[in-house]
Amino acid sequence: MVTFKTRLIYCISMFILLSGCAHEIALTGPINNLNLQASHNSKVFISISYASLKPNVLLRSRFFAYQDLVVKSLDQSIGFLGYKRRYTESESWTITIWENEQSFESFINSSTYQNAMIKTYLAMNDARFSKIEAPLKEAIMSWDKANEILESQNSV
Repeated sequence: MVTFKTRLIYCISMFILLSGCAHEIALTGPINNLNLQASHNSKVFISISYASLKPNVLLRSRFFAYQDLVVKSLDQSIGFLGYKRRYTESESWTITIWENEQSFESFINSSTYQNAMIKTYLAMNDARFSKIEAPLKEAIMSWDKANEILESQNSV
């Protein structure tokens, strides 16, 4: 079992080694097993988040360690369909796709998510959040489209 301390040390090491690089995790989750052609008009719930991080290495490492814990908990969440993630040393974007808004609300009320928010809010300079309902075919969006939605909804 990986402890939080081990995860934090790993995140600090990766932060130092990979500073200045952009990283992306492609769409992952049960959505990859769906027949997108058959269900492309089905409505899904999409959550888009963005965080700009303070320059403190320890706070950033803590943020990414807790983000990893939250991502690992997604697979156990009822109604979860998929996620993708993009991050640099100072910014993080996440898109999650859900069967419906109730599934998403259950997830953000989970102890794992709530604990991560409490433990990481000091690491953030800015945070933006948007949620939309859209056909499944639109859920598999580019980062440019996700940023456009974040900017147009101007949510915090």
